[in-house]
Order: sequence, then structure tokens, then C-alpha cells
Amino acid sequence: MKKIILGLITISAMSLYSCKKDQTCECKGEGNGVTASATATAKLTKKKAKEWCEGKSTTTNGITTKCELK
Repeated sequence: MKKIILGLITISAMSLYSCKKDQTCECKGEGNGVTASATATAKLTKKKAKEWCEGKSTTTNGITTKCELK
């Protein structure tokens, strides 16, 4: 019985860890006297969402945009 309960707990923990949820990426940019912010939402795992969000950080035409997962 203990093996069955332990197995169910393990499977439950694994399924919660890898499930896709709505993840929010918040970006703030400033430079050249301009300040802006934006958010984007996607249904991803936390690991994929972090890669996706950090990939949006850029510097273009003197405006630096920094994004982080919320």
C-alpha cells in the first residue's frame, strides 16, 4: 500500500512540475527620453517561459528593453 501511495505522490508531483500554465512576461524599456512598458502572456512551462521572456530583452536605437518573467 505504501508503494502505491508513494508512486501516486511521485506522479502527481511530476505532472504539476511540467504542466503548461499562462506565464506573463513584463518588459520595460527606456532611452532617448522615452519610457515604455508592455506585457505578454503565453501558455508555456516555467522553463520555456523564462527562455522566451529573456529572449525579448534587446537594445535598439538607444532604447534598452529588459524583460523578466512575473
